[in-house]
Amino acid sequence: MIRRLVCLLIFPCVLACGWLLPALAGEKIPEGSTVRFGVLFDDATGLLAGSFNSMELQITELLAGEYVPVFARRISMGENATFAAAKVKLDELMADPAVDLILTVGYISSTAALHHGHLSKPTIAPFALDAQMQGMKPTLTGSSGIRNLSYLSAPEIISTHIDVLYRILPFNKLAVMGPPTMLDLNPDWRADMRQYHVDSELEITFIPLMPDIAASVAAIPMDIEAVSVLTSSLNYTQIEELAEGLKGRRLPSFSFVGLPDVERGILACLRTNRESDRFSRRVAMNVRRILFGAEPSELPVSFSLDSRLIINKATARAIGIDLPWELRLEALLIEEAPSADTPTIGLSEVLHETLQANLDLKTRLEVIAAGRQSVKLARAGKLPQLRIGAQGLIIDEDRAASSMGQSAERTVTASASVSQLLYDDQVWANHAIAGYLQDQREQQYEQFRLDLILGTAEAYLNLLRAQTLEDIQRDNLQLSQSNLQQARFREKIGAAGPAEVYRWETKIAQDRNHLIQANSRRNLAEIELNRILNRPLEGELVIEPVDLDLKDIGFEESWIYLSFTEPGRFRKTREWVANCAVGNSPELQALAAGIAAQERVLSSANRAHYLPTFALQGSFDHILDRSGAGSEGMSIDPATIPSEQIAAAQFFSTAFGDSPDDNNWSVSLSLSLPLFEGGSQRARQLKARRELARLQAQHAALSKYIAQSAYAATHTAGASHANLRHSRDAADAAARTMAVVQDAYAQGAADLLSLLDAQNAALVTDQMAASAVYDFLNDYLRIERTLGRFELLIDEEEQTRERHLVEDFLAGD
Repeated sequence: MIRRLVCLLIFPCVLACGWLLPALAGEKIPEGSTVRFGVLFDDATGLLAGSFNSMELQITELLAGEYVPVFARRISMGENATFAAAKVKLDELMADPAVDLILTVGYISSTAALHHGHLSKPTIAPFALDAQMQGMKPTLTGSSGIRNLSYLSAPEIISTHIDVLYRILPFNKLAVMGPPTMLDLNPDWRADMRQYHVDSELEITFIPLMPDIAASVAAIPMDIEAVSVLTSSLNYTQIEELAEGLKGRRLPSFSFVGLPDVERGILACLRTNRESDRFSRRVAMNVRRILFGAEPSELPVSFSLDSRLIINKATARAIGIDLPWELRLEALLIEEAPSADTPTIGLSEVLHETLQANLDLKTRLEVIAAGRQSVKLARAGKLPQLRIGAQGLIIDEDRAASSMGQSAERTVTASASVSQLLYDDQVWANHAIAGYLQDQREQQYEQFRLDLILGTAEAYLNLLRAQTLEDIQRDNLQLSQSNLQQARFREKIGAAGPAEVYRWETKIAQDRNHLIQANSRRNLAEIELNRILNRPLEGELVIEPVDLDLKDIGFEESWIYLSFTEPGRFRKTREWVANCAVGNSPELQALAAGIAAQERVLSSANRAHYLPTFALQGSFDHILDRSGAGSEGMSIDPATIPSEQIAAAQFFSTAFGDSPDDNNWSVSLSLSLPLFEGGSQRARQLKARRELARLQAQHAALSKYIAQSAYAATHTAGASHANLRHSRDAADAAARTMAVVQDAYAQGAADLLSLLDAQNAALVTDQMAASAVYDFLNDYLRIERTLGRFELLIDEEEQTRERHLVEDFLAGD
C-alpha cells in the first residue's frame, strides 16, 4: 500500500520534470488504420494537460504516414480522482466500442491500471513511477508480464528521494504532508516506505495538507525532524505560506513536485535535467512497436531518470543547516531572490569596472602623471632663472682693522641674480625629447589599457567556461547516478550481475573527482577576475551567462560578426581589419614617438659641432649691515697723526679714495663652443644615427607583424565561428545517441560498455561545444584588440560612424 502512496508523492516531481508521458499498448493493427485512444486523466488541467499534449504530439509525429491516431474519448476525474473511481472509469473505457487503446494520464489512473486484474484492451500506464514499490514484479527481461499492460517505471526513485533528504540532514522521524487521498491508494504505506530507509529506524507520520496551511503546520508533532511535502493541491501563495511555516519550525523540507516549490522556499527537490522529449520518444516508440505487433506485456518497463538535486540556500541558512561539501558540489544552489550585495554583472559592466578599479591601471596612470612633470623639468632650463640670497660674515678683528675699511669685522649682505639661457641646443633638444617620451608613455598606457580590457574579457569568459564545464561534469555525474539506479534494477530482476553495479559505482567515484577538479578551476577563475576588478579575492561574483547559441551577447550585430556569415565580404573585412590595426596600433604610435625622440637626439649631435651656447646673467649685492673693526672705512683724523706722517696719509687718501658704497651689481653675456672633447661628439653622432636606423627598422617590422596578427586573428575567429555549428551538431548527435543507448540499456538491448562509450562521447562533445563558444568569443575580442577599440566601450554614434566607413570600404573595388 505504501508503495502506491510514495509513488503518488513522487508523481508531481517527475511530472514537473517533464518525463511523465503516456505509453501506448495494443494488438497488431494494419498500417493506414485509424487508432482510437481512450484517455483517462486524474485531472485534465495544469501539468497533466501539458504532459498529455506533449505525448499526443510525439505519437502523432512518429505515426505520421503509417497510422491515424485519434484522441477523441477523454475522461477527467478532477476532484473525484480516487483509486476506486479510476477503476470504474477504466471499465467504462474498456466497454466503449469506440476505443481501441487506453491511455492513463496521472498516478491514480495509472495505479488503477496496474492493479485492475483484467485488461480487455491494450492499456498504457506511463505514470507507474516505482512500480516495484506497488508490488509489481517485472520479468527477467524487464517487461510487465501482464497481458495488455505496458507501463514505465523509474527504478529506485523512492529510495533516491529518501536518501537525498537524509544526506542533507540525518533524521529518524519523518512527516509526510500531502492530500488526504494519498491514503486511499495505500493505507499501509508507512511500513513499505520504511524499508527504503535501512540506515535508521524510520518513524513516519502522515499530516493531511489542507487549505488552512497554518493549521496543517501546527499539526506537525514537535519531535518531527524532517518533512516531505506533496503540494500538488496547493497554489503558489499557499506553497509560500507552507515554506515559511516550516522555516519557522526550523524543519528541513523536501518537495516531490520540484523546482517551483524550492523557488518559493521549500529546502530541496530533485528535478530531471532533460526535457520531456526523451520520455515522449520512448512512449511513441513503444506505441509504434505495439501497433506493429509487439505484445505490450513484453515491452521493457524501466525508464531511468537523470535527476539533479536543487537546494534553496536562503532556506538552508534560515533553518541553520550547514550543507555538506559534497552536496554543495553536486547540487544546484539557488536563492529565493538575488542578493542585493552580489548583483549579476555582464561583460560590459565588468569592463567598465576594470577601468575604474584596476590597480595596475592606476599604477600606469601615476607613471603618466610623473612623466608630465619630467616634461616640465626639461622645459625649465629654457626659462629665466632667478635666485636671491643672504650672507653673514665674521672675520678676526686685527684683519678687519688692517683692511683699511675694505672688510668689516661683521658684514650682512643680501644678493639677487638672474640668468637666461638664450640658446643651448642640448637643452632645447632635451625639452623636445621629453615631450616625445611622454607621448610614448601615453601610447604605452593605451596599449596596456587595451591589453587589460582584453585580459579582463578573457578572464570573464574563462570564468563562464569554467562554470559551464563544471555544470557539464555535474550533469555527467548525475547521469552516472541514474545509470547506477538502472544497473541495480537490472541486477534485482536478474538481467545483470553485481559487476555492472560495481562498475557504475567506480564511474561515479571518478566523476566526483572530475567534478571536484572542475570546481577548483572555476574557483581559480573567479579569484583571477576578482583580482582584476580589485574585489575581495574570494568574494562572491555573480556574472551573466552567455547563451551557447550566442544570442544577445552584445555584438552579434557587429559588422565583423556579420562578415563571418558572408564569405564575399570576408576577404575585404580582413583587409580593413589589417589597415585599421596598423593605423590605430598604440604599439606603433609609441615606437613612432621613440623615433621622433631619436631624430632629435641625432640633430642635436649634428649641431653640437657649430652651434654655441649663449647665456645672459646679472647679479646685484647689497650690504645690509657692517659693524666692528674696519667698518668705518679709511677716514683720517689729522689731530691723531704726527705732523711728519700727514703728507703720507693725504697721499693714500688721494690714491684710494673713499670706501665704496653698499651696492654692487654686474651683467655678463657668455658664449661657449666645445672644440674637442676627446672624440665624444663624433661618437654620440654615430651612435644616434645607428639607434635611429634600428628604431626605423623595428617600426617597419612591427607594422608587418601587426598586419599579420590582424589577418591571423580574423582568420582564426572565422574558423572558430564556423566550428560553432559543427561542435553543436556533434554534441546534439552524441546526446541523441546516448539517449537511445540508455533506453536500449534499460530494455536489455545494449551492454554496459556501449552505454559507457555513449556517455563519454556525450560528455566530450558537450565540453567541446561549450569550449567552441568561448574560443570564438575570445577570438572575436582579439580582433577588437587588434583594431584598438572595443565595441562594448564606445557609444552608438561612434559605432555608426565606423559602420559607415566600413560599408564604404567594403563597397569599393
